[in-house]
Amino acid sequence: MSGLASFGAGVALVLLVLNICVDVVGRTFFHTPFPGTLEYTAYWWMPALTLLAFAVTERGQEHIKVTIMLDALPLRMRQLVEGSFGIVAVLLTAALAYYTLVDALQSARVGQTTPSAPPVPIWPFKFVAVVGLALLTLQAAATTYRYFARYLARERDVHEFSDIQATGAPAPRKHRIGGFVFFAGLLVAAAAVLTMAFGDLPKEMIGAMVIILSIVLLLMGIPVGIAILGAAVVGLWSLSGLRVVTSTLKAVAFDGAASWSYSVIPMFILMGMILWKSGLTTSAFETARRWLGWMPGGLAVATNFAGAILAASSGSTIGITYALGRVSIPEMLRSGYSPQLAVGSVAAAGTLGQIIPPSLLLVVYAGAASVPVGQQLLAGVVPGLILAAAFALLIVVMVILKPSMAPRADMTGISWGMRFESLGNLLPIAVVVAIIIGGLFAGIFTATESGVFGMLAALVFGTIHQLRSGDSWRQIGVTLRESIVGTLTGTASVFLLIIGVVVLTRAMALSQVPNTLATVIVDMGLDRVELLLILIVVYLVLGMFMDTLAMMLLTIPVLLAPLKAVGVDPLWFGVFLVVMAEVGLLTPPLGILSFIVHRIASDPATNLGRRISLATVFVGVMPFALTSIFVVLLLIAIPDIVTWLPGASASQ
Repeated sequence: MSGLASFGAGVALVLLVLNICVDVVGRTFFHTPFPGTLEYTAYWWMPALTLLAFAVTERGQEHIKVTIMLDALPLRMRQLVEGSFGIVAVLLTAALAYYTLVDALQSARVGQTTPSAPPVPIWPFKFVAVVGLALLTLQAAATTYRYFARYLARERDVHEFSDIQATGAPAPRKHRIGGFVFFAGLLVAAAAVLTMAFGDLPKEMIGAMVIILSIVLLLMGIPVGIAILGAAVVGLWSLSGLRVVTSTLKAVAFDGAASWSYSVIPMFILMGMILWKSGLTTSAFETARRWLGWMPGGLAVATNFAGAILAASSGSTIGITYALGRVSIPEMLRSGYSPQLAVGSVAAAGTLGQIIPPSLLLVVYAGAASVPVGQQLLAGVVPGLILAAAFALLIVVMVILKPSMAPRADMTGISWGMRFESLGNLLPIAVVVAIIIGGLFAGIFTATESGVFGMLAALVFGTIHQLRSGDSWRQIGVTLRESIVGTLTGTASVFLLIIGVVVLTRAMALSQVPNTLATVIVDMGLDRVELLLILIVVYLVLGMFMDTLAMMLLTIPVLLAPLKAVGVDPLWFGVFLVVMAEVGLLTPPLGILSFIVHRIASDPATNLGRRISLATVFVGVMPFALTSIFVVLLLIAIPDIVTWLPGASASQ
């Protein structure tokens, strides 16, 4: 069943690419764009691609997941726990499938279409969403059955454990501590659920309990998206009753996937997969090694500036992280870099995606704050470049202080002629980036269109590279198939998390937790610097458990007036807010970007057989998060860094 789902999702991915290509060709050469491209992409291809891929992701256990507590449990106890949590996942996904079916039937009765001209039918693909969620439920049930079957089949372990206990030999210390911590977490989760269900709590307290429950559940090993979804559903029920829960579950799966803005994610994941699987990135990193090997941490510095280049071409934090992570982490590990530096530099490079324009978040902020979009985008240019330079400087300093983090490449025998000759290896990637940047800034492409054509260029150059390397067309087909499957599982794992965050965002809005925090800050009567310093802390906390876009839209209306009263320029605050939002994606315990990097680094093909834990990722990103905060402090001290370029543009 997951094979059929994979095929359907792959077809949707191909149709998305073809739809975009036809639209761009028609618009460019015939001045006639393909009608409904945005609607088809958002309401047809993205839900089909994402929701049908859920079952594939579940089959391969590719969901974003924290295993800190699970890793400390004995094997049989872990199997029992994962089987029990599997029941929770089955119930949640079954409820999601059922209420999505109810919504699909209602949509079919009224023949729901988009308000565009010509109208595009929406209701058929709501049934596709139902199929995807039903297959996810069945696959989750199969996974749960396997956990319990393994638990029941390992009777010998029970006797061995009994023998150990009979002889008085203690259980391993790790298992004793792990069992105690897990049991404590279970008690906290149960207490939170019972308190929200039967306690008479203020709505702000319920919101706080939802946050606590989300953290505890994900730390206990439930997939992050399911943990957040489950906690948020309990919170919604406590805040507003069953009616709000059902109305939310009806729409959240389809609406969460039906996004033009998010359609750039699978394109950049696919581009990164093709560059990686075809071997183009290996030769590119060899070039980087020849030119930058003399620098402390040269490959990490190259990864950082590659993130800046992709940021200037896509504006997709998650897409950039996947594109870079699949490529640079194995190359850095192969060169002897420490895992902390490898994963930290990739995550930090990903944060540049929403700071250096084009940036979706800056555009959304400009609309919410009623400031000119062009000037707001210009405001992000200099701070984004400063942040990229600061990350590079941090890498160099860390490696100088601890050279073992990144051994320098052996430059013996590498002449300048060899260096210049190696630049040819960069040509394919340079052309890909040039297509993306040139298309965007010439106004030919949107971010999604740039991702499509960048991916197609990567496919062409990757095919040529494999043919020149002696690979057969069959091997090239295998590369493409593996790239598509990797794209589907990567996209689905991210979107399950996004669906959970959408529900959590609604719970937070109803609980008024974000607004309450903002109101308390405003009522304290602080000056400009004091207020901004406190907002750094507030946004760090909010960024741990909230989607960046939701965090912005919930706090902008509350904060704009007091910020203006203390002399904060709205253009400046837009950059401040986006930088802090991106930092929130890194920081524990719920830094989404850190989970994504951990998922990438958990792939044996990426980590080269070295186990990279979530703790390693968090340790690796912390210096970069602190550097980002330092840059924010610099912007507070010298606000002209942000406002100079927009001011110069306006004066002309």
